[in-house]
Amino acid sequence: MRSTFFFLSSIIFFISTLNAGTIRKPKDDSTIKRYIDANSAGDSNGEASGAYCDKTGYSVDSSNIPYDIIHNLEISNLDSGLLINPLTRSQYNLEVDSVYFVHGDTAILPINNISVSPLSSIELKIAGYQGILEFIDIKDDEGTHFGDLGWMTVYNNTDTLLITASAGSVPISTSGTLFNLLLAIPEDLESQFVPITITEFVGNEDFTDFNVIPGGVQSVWGPEVAFSLDVVNGSYPLEVNFLDESAAGTFPIDVWNWTFGNDSISGEQNPTFTYLYPGEYDISLIVEDEFNLTDTVFYTSLIQVDTLYGDVTFNTMVQSFDASMILRNLVDLEPLTPLQMRVGDVSLNDTLSTLDANYILQYMVGLIESLPYVPAEEAESGGEFVMDDIVAEPGTIINIPVMIQDARNFNGFKGSIVYDPTAFSLDTLIFTDYLNNYLIEYNESAPGEIKIAASGIQPAEPNGVLAHISLLVLDGFNFESSIRLEHVMINENSSSDVGTEMMVSSELGIRGHSIPDRYSLHQNYPNPFNPTTKISYDLLEETNVKILIFDTMGRYVNTLVDDNQRAGHHSAFWNGTNKSGHSVSAGVYVYVIQAGGFYEMKKMILLK
Repeated sequence: MRSTFFFLSSIIFFISTLNAGTIRKPKDDSTIKRYIDANSAGDSNGEASGAYCDKTGYSVDSSNIPYDIIHNLEISNLDSGLLINPLTRSQYNLEVDSVYFVHGDTAILPINNISVSPLSSIELKIAGYQGILEFIDIKDDEGTHFGDLGWMTVYNNTDTLLITASAGSVPISTSGTLFNLLLAIPEDLESQFVPITITEFVGNEDFTDFNVIPGGVQSVWGPEVAFSLDVVNGSYPLEVNFLDESAAGTFPIDVWNWTFGNDSISGEQNPTFTYLYPGEYDISLIVEDEFNLTDTVFYTSLIQVDTLYGDVTFNTMVQSFDASMILRNLVDLEPLTPLQMRVGDVSLNDTLSTLDANYILQYMVGLIESLPYVPAEEAESGGEFVMDDIVAEPGTIINIPVMIQDARNFNGFKGSIVYDPTAFSLDTLIFTDYLNNYLIEYNESAPGEIKIAASGIQPAEPNGVLAHISLLVLDGFNFESSIRLEHVMINENSSSDVGTEMMVSSELGIRGHSIPDRYSLHQNYPNPFNPTTKISYDLLEETNVKILIFDTMGRYVNTLVDDNQRAGHHSAFWNGTNKSGHSVSAGVYVYVIQAGGFYEMKKMILLK
């Protein structure tokens, strides 16, 4: 290998002397002496004077002597002294860096020179890793002398030594990283320091005097995360103390990242957190040590906070206001979170209804001992709503009584009064003594729609007038229009059979229910619309009716009506949602009616 390096160095030397142009290797000591003397005398051909000698003669600074002169000097006897060129003959200083790497990783170990003497070739022997770490490669990319200067490198890995040899046309003349040694750290290696050093060094063919600062690879372990809790379930508010039990690796743990399952976090080692709401909560902990090594643990539904059914407001008490909150939600006055709706569903039927409000009220007065309440045998409930037809003229106010007949276990109800807002406007809505002990909420949720929800402690009488609706007949009213009670639910029983419809006519006399003479599907109104539109249709006879929504690609979107309906004028409303209750995108949609043997479709436009 030495002979290879000598050959490479000879080629490099020859090229460099050609490039110098006027400088040649001195033939004898007198040539060197004459050069130094000339520069000492201020010869214009020199830049500085002197060279170092180990004896008397010349002891001035040689740092400014042109490099191409110094580079070609040989060791010579001069005035009984050994000439030592500081750029080629001084002791060379090397350093093996010290690095940290995790088990299973590839360690990148820099081999550095900390001298400034130019080198055109290098031979190294590296030892210390054998039998512990696995040699992979020598990395001489950007940022290293070998890579930046385009040196050629050959190496041989043995059981005892890694032998390298390198040479380049551009000498190394500054300190820095010669190259990087790549070593694989076994997975099963214990955390330890593996010392690595340079045992032999040859520079510029025969320069062997060197110092080395040994280094090595410190293999490290990361932390192992663990924690415990003092309590994992209970009623809210539930205070939980979190105790970190993580084991540190090579370095101490200095970072803790907790998540408590409700978007709350903590950076404390042993935090305390209070859960204010019922539910199941996921817990995670990430620990990080001073070396930025991490470990993570995640538990699903680790903490379970018991539900206090009926406590819709989460104030740890069940009150009549919770019942009112349910009613307000049913008429779109009070949005509730899914968790609040789950807590309010005291009948455990996955539906929030006026009956849930009723059970809360019964619980408040002691008629029910505890919540949730699921009766052993649910009593049948029902009834029929009635609104009589009426004759009216534009500019007048009409009073419409809403009546209930044959009510059974009538503890609560909800429904929507729907009318054409271009024909009528709401004047007053008055509830009667029939609902004297009821909690009542109503809301004009949209033009032409009034939502009502009511709940009482005791069942109402079988027959009575629930409310009086006063509507102003607008100037645009012409001939006839319908007013309907839709989406009716008595207790938790939903049925279109309990809804009703009346006709307001400009003709004299009562028109009854104005049976149409044919089946028909009318254009929706308004169109385009956002967010709700009305779809009117006429039935010649009682039949099963389906109103379906599709997109322009023919994909099913939603079902508005699927029920048996009597002959007459009917309407359905679409609020721009799919069958899952999610809003659909803007665009053109198709609505289809199937009634007996009658089939028709029309288009409508949803705007956003």
